[in-house]
Amino acid sequence: MDLSTVLGSGVVAGLVAGLVTLRTTERKIAIENITQQRKVWRDKVREKALETSKAYKDNDVSKLKEL
Repeated sequence: MDLSTVLGSGVVAGLVAGLVTLRTTERKIAIENITQQRKVWRDKVREKALETSKAYKDNDVSKLKEL
């Protein structure tokens, strides 16, 4: 094997490794963002559920219609 083949192979391997790392990192960031958004959504659902439960318990028809 000559030097140009070895260097060429090393460059190709480096590019492939870089692309794989980039894709993995992007997916990890996307998953973290989705997880955070779901947490926010669950918190909002819990708040609405508590408000609805309280309005039902207090027999507050107008608040129930609003919710």
